[in-house]
Amino acid sequence: MITVIIPTQNRLENLKKAILSVFKQTTVPLELIVVDDCSNEPVKMEVFKAAPSKTECRIVRLNKIRGANYARNIGIEKAQGKYIAMLDDDDLFLPNKIKVMQDHIARYPDIDVFYHRSNIFLVRENIS
Repeated sequence: MITVIIPTQNRLENLKKAILSVFKQTTVPLELIVVDDCSNEPVKMEVFKAAPSKTECRIVRLNKIRGANYARNIGIEKAQGKYIAMLDDDDLFLPNKIKVMQDHIARYPDIDVFYHRSNIFLVRENIS
């Protein structure tokens, strides 16, 4: 039902944390697509080693730097899920994100786009 798309470029450690936050969902997504925007070291399938068996994981590698918005759009084109959840490589999902999304989709089937508040923590600036 839900595909998670993560665009990334040269931030492997952040990407691994973002991916883990997807895998730790109380309800896992149908699919996780990482769009590698021509990183210096290409992202490898090993980033998915902790993947739940119910989640199909794929990497789409761009052969030229195109930017995060382009990468997101490519992810959408490749997605098999009916709904899309975007996640930046330096962000994390709370553990119930997908479950809450699915519950809202079921409750409000005529709504096309859902948005919610975010918790923002600027670590270096010590601001939240």
